[in-house]
Amino acid sequence: MIEGVSLLVLLTMVALWMIWAHRGLIKAKGEVYTRWAVVEDVLERRDDLIAALSRAVQGHMGRDAQSGARVERLVKRCREAYGAGDVARAEDELLAEVAELLHVLTLSPGAISDPEAADLPGRIARLDAKADEMAQEYNTAATQLNVLVEAFPSRLAARMYGFGRVDYYEPQKPGTRQRGEWI
Repeated sequence: MIEGVSLLVLLTMVALWMIWAHRGLIKAKGEVYTRWAVVEDVLERRDDLIAALSRAVQGHMGRDAQSGARVERLVKRCREAYGAGDVARAEDELLAEVAELLHVLTLSPGAISDPEAADLPGRIARLDAKADEMAQEYNTAATQLNVLVEAFPSRLAARMYGFGRVDYYEPQKPGTRQRGEWI
């Protein structure tokens, strides 16, 4: 009789632990999704400004329609990318093109004739700094989830419930640009 009660208590404790571990995994994954949504929002706003800047300087110092179309295509690719790793790779390509675009602006300060577009580099820089900040928060949340997924004993619950690791958002910024620095 005592053995039966002990077994029942042990099974109850295991079941309660599995419920607790599952809730912790769900909470961590929810935090990752929330942080990623903020990163995506900031990147979309910044990418819209990059496309607008590209259109504003089109025709100056050899900037032709092809380079503008390339920026538009890269912005679209960034939007279609799925997951932090794919988005980071797409953003790398876009930012390399932006570095070229900003080089044109450095050589020709009057390349932006539209007064409303003149502030675009500054606005892009501010959103880039915000994206870096939000990416750090996302990566922190991703680390917390990845630790739960990989560490024993929560690893058992993660495998049982189908939780896996998530990618970090780590774009390779072109050149030696400092955080938030564009021009």
